Amino acid sequence: MDNLSQERRTAFAIMLSILVIVVYNELFIPKPAPQESKPVAVTDTQAAPETKTAPPPPPPVSSSSTASTTTTQAQVSQTVSAHIPTRAEYEASETIVIETDLYKATITKLGGRVKSFLLKNYTHALKDDSPLEIITAEDNSLPLGVYVAGTHDAGVMYSIPDKGITAGAIVTKSSYAPAPGGELSIVLQGTLPNGSTIKKALRFTQSRYTFDVTVTLDPASPDGSPVWLEWTSFMDPEDESESWDPKQFTSLEENADIYRVTPDNLDTPTKELSTRWTAFGGSYFQAVLLNQELGLNTALGKFGNTMFIRSRGTPSGGSFSLFVGPKNRSLLREYGKDLHRTVDLGWFAFVGDPVLHGIHLLYGLLGNYGLAIVALTLLLKTALLPLTKTSFKSMKAMQDLQPEIKALRERVKDPGQLNQEVMGLYQKRGVNPLGGCFPMVLQMPIFLGMYNALQRDIDLRHAPFALWVNDLSAPEGLEILGISVPVMIILMGASMLFQQMTTPTAADPAQKKAMYAVPVIFTIMFILFPFPSGLVLYWLTNNVISIVQQMALRSEEGANPLRATILGSVVVFIVAFLLTLF
Repeated sequence: MDNLSQERRTAFAIMLSILVIVVYNELFIPKPAPQESKPVAVTDTQAAPETKTAPPPPPPVSSSSTASTTTTQAQVSQTVSAHIPTRAEYEASETIVIETDLYKATITKLGGRVKSFLLKNYTHALKDDSPLEIITAEDNSLPLGVYVAGTHDAGVMYSIPDKGITAGAIVTKSSYAPAPGGELSIVLQGTLPNGSTIKKALRFTQSRYTFDVTVTLDPASPDGSPVWLEWTSFMDPEDESESWDPKQFTSLEENADIYRVTPDNLDTPTKELSTRWTAFGGSYFQAVLLNQELGLNTALGKFGNTMFIRSRGTPSGGSFSLFVGPKNRSLLREYGKDLHRTVDLGWFAFVGDPVLHGIHLLYGLLGNYGLAIVALTLLLKTALLPLTKTSFKSMKAMQDLQPEIKALRERVKDPGQLNQEVMGLYQKRGVNPLGGCFPMVLQMPIFLGMYNALQRDIDLRHAPFALWVNDLSAPEGLEILGISVPVMIILMGASMLFQQMTTPTAADPAQKKAMYAVPVIFTIMFILFPFPSGLVLYWLTNNVISIVQQMALRSEEGANPLRATILGSVVVFIVAFLLTLF
């Protein structure tokens, strides 16, 4: 393999990089599994038929940290025998509205479930100013259910007892809000199917995405079964954003390791773990259920299109905490409990983390995340110029040696001896045959680090750049006659092709044609796999300034590469800035 041309080595590095990207997307960002049918949505004039909605699965039966996770048929029957309200019944139920400066939560008195959770500071889409709805249930699986001893509170009609609301709370009809800078506590009381009195005490704090739930049973579970509090989330099989905003479970285990799994990759319908907390969400928003008990304290799984997380309490109740809100790392650090680790920057977090810091720093100066990405790319290319010069020198030296290597091939027929002769020639001339691959090898961690950073940072969600590029976290496309045309991707592919054409090469004509296929493959990959437009902007900017550096290095007049890089960067940045004015 030592006598392979530099172009073949570079092609191998590029194709290996493509394979890494494809495998990364396929293994770690799976698409939602196709479903046979979509649950029936309920409107004001249409009630969901009771026979169409399956009951929730039975809760784990562990009564201690070492209990088995097996559920007996008797317990299943006992669970099913409890009343399962239809979505229409939930819709008709009297509700309680909790409103803080960050969210607006609607809780049904039937089941004490969360019917709606609106985040006031975030919207569904760029052209939709309505608050983002976290609760997307389209069946009867609303969050905040309680399970104990084979039964549950889905059909319990809760009421607010006397003195069940914090003194000083702001009350408007059925709407409650904490006093400025204070807290709000509401107690819901009802009777379980087994006759036990159940209380849910909810405590909300102004300006925080966390709230607490305390469950009390009277009497305690007769068989010692623990209380489980559940949070659910519905995954719409027709949600197109799922391909670039995938959902997964994330748990911080008691040994401080992070466990991540997508719903479709669970090895059992219900999986029990020993965790400090478990989260479920996409790239930008999540619900986190924090545990108070030790041992096997968490159950996660799915039934139909509904995902669930359950946290274990005690036979007499339990205290639970939840975080429902954005995956903002700086905010999550303030909450403690290592919640910032719910944000997954992937294998190349050591690159993605400083990249994010750089983007935010430049955004503070420029006020546009697209310009920040362009500026960071130009700074990186300037810093890596010495390596680029070394690589270019190596490729040029390889090109100059081709006549001598060709003569050796004509003279020496034995492959082993030919390899020795070629390597000896490289050593004599001081040429490193792998020198031209270093920039590509270094580029891929930056590429994947940037990829994860752009797809995980909520500040880049709905962040515009210029013209039709109005969301750097989502794929771009210019609408032309009703067709979305990925203009930036096409420009990126064209710049890669031009760069390939101007790169020094020692390849024969057949090899050159093969190398020209690489930009085409990359372009197709970017179109088939929905990469964030911010990543395409980074790659396009990288290609343009690379061409400038390459032309300076090839210049027969001996142009100064550093000066050319600086001048080229200024021009590229000015063009990018002018585009933001339109």
